[in-house]
Order: sequence, then structure tokens, then C-alpha cells
Amino acid sequence: MNDSLFVSLDRLLLEFVFQYEQDISTKEDMIQRINKCFEDIKENKATICKIHETINTTDEEISHYYKHSKEIKDNCSDWRPTCDIFHKHEDYMKDQFTIYQETVEKDRKMYHSYICQYKDVLKQYQQKYSETPLSHEYYEKKREHEEIQNRVLACTEQLKMNETIFMEFLVPAPFPSLTSWTLHMVNLRCKTQDTLKHANKFSKRSYELKKEVGDVEIEINYLNQQIARLYEMKNLSETREEKNKNIEKRNKSKERIFEKDEQHVLRLNKTPQSSQLFLPYESQKLVKTIKMHPSEPRVK
Repeated sequence: MNDSLFVSLDRLLLEFVFQYEQDISTKEDMIQRINKCFEDIKENKATICKIHETINTTDEEISHYYKHSKEIKDNCSDWRPTCDIFHKHEDYMKDQFTIYQETVEKDRKMYHSYICQYKDVLKQYQQKYSETPLSHEYYEKKREHEEIQNRVLACTEQLKMNETIFMEFLVPAPFPSLTSWTLHMVNLRCKTQDTLKHANKFSKRSYELKKEVGDVEIEINYLNQQIARLYEMKNLSETREEKNKNIEKRNKSKERIFEKDEQHVLRLNKTPQSSQLFLPYESQKLVKTIKMHPSEPRVK
């Protein structure tokens, strides 16, 4: 009996020990969990504090932006009439710009037509001028002058080529003897003299042609002046003829009026003198002049 009790007591003690160890382990787990919960609570508190701070800052920003939006709305309401004025001015300026564009296009077309007309007139004058014998002589002399200039340029190019050749010959050449070298130099000298003579001839000819061209230009200018004077004289003669025609028409009309008045006066002379009181003033004047000068011949 005692053994069984001890055995049962041992079992109970073992169970209690095991239970105690389990309780200790659970207690430690619970303590760890509680510590973790405290840490989590601290972290959550810190996050909550941060969130409160951010909420406060956002509230301040919201109030600031609200004030700013109010100011913007007030400014918009203040600037709205000015914006309307600016829009109206913009429309007005657009209309003015279109009008200016249209006027510029019209002026451009008009000036283009004027330029075309002036070009046609210039072509006509050029054709008239080309038909004159002096213009033919001028163009022939000009062509000769250009040909001579081209020849002179060709000669100058040949002279430059010869100069380059001479510069090459200045380098000591391997001549076999002095006689060959002297013969070569004499030949070169003769050639240079010939080229210089040709160049002098061409320069003299070009100078003479320049003089002739200048004389021809002077003659052409003189003829242009005479042509302008002839046009002026024609215009003056036409104006004088028109004036003479107008004067003749006036004289004819005066003669007709005078004949009518004379016939009227002759009729009145046949009537009694009391009827002269009813004559107009101009006819009475004519009657007086006829009576004063009856012997003068009538001008027709």
C-alpha cells in the first residue's frame, strides 16, 4: 500500500512539475506576447502621432489653399470684365488685320499690274530704240568691244602662262653648251617682244573702241533728249490745236448768236418805235451798236 501511494504521489508530482513547466512556458510566451503587444502599441501610438501631425499639416494646407482659392476667385471676378474687354479688343484687332491683309493684297495686285504695264511700255521703247540706226551701230561697237576684251583676256592668260614658263626657265637648266643657251634665250626674247607688240596693239584698239563707245553713248543721249523734245512739241501742238478748235467753235457760236440778234433787230426796226421798250437789254445794246456803226463791215 505504501509503495502504491508513493508511486501515485510520484506520478502526481511529475504531473505537477510537468504542468508547472508548461505553465512557466505559457507564462513566458504570454509575457513575450504582452511585450510584443506593448511594442506594437508604442509603434501604433507613434504612427498615430505622426498621422495626427500629418492631419494637422494637411488641415493647415487645406485652409491655406482654401484662402488662396478664395483669393483666386476674387481675382477672377475682378479680372473678368478686363478679360472681356481684351477679348473684344482681340476680335477688333483680328478684323483690322483681315482688312489690312485685303488692302495689302489689293495694293499688291494693283502695283503688279502697274509693273506689267511699265514693262510692256519699256519693251515698246526698247523695240523703237532697236529700230534706230544708232542703236545698231552701238550694239555692233559693243560686240566688237566685248570681242576685243575677250581677246585681251586670252592674251593676258597667255602672258601669265609665259611668265610661269619663264619662271621655270629661271631655274638653271642643263644646257649642253653656251651657244645653245644663248640661242634659246634669243628665241624667248623674240617671242616676248612679239607678245608685247600684240598686247600693245590690243590695248590701243581697246582704248579706241572705248572712245567710240563713249561717243556713241553721247550721241544716243543727245538723240533721246531730241526725241523727248519732239514729244513735248507734239503735245504742245496738240494742245494748241485743241485750243484753236475751241476758239473757232466759240467764234462760230458767237457769229450765230450775232446773226440771230441781227435778224431780230431787223424785224423790230420794221415795227413801231414804241415796241422797243419791250426789247431785252442785250438786244437793245446790239441795236445801239448797229446804229452807231452802220458802215463797219461784219466779221465772219
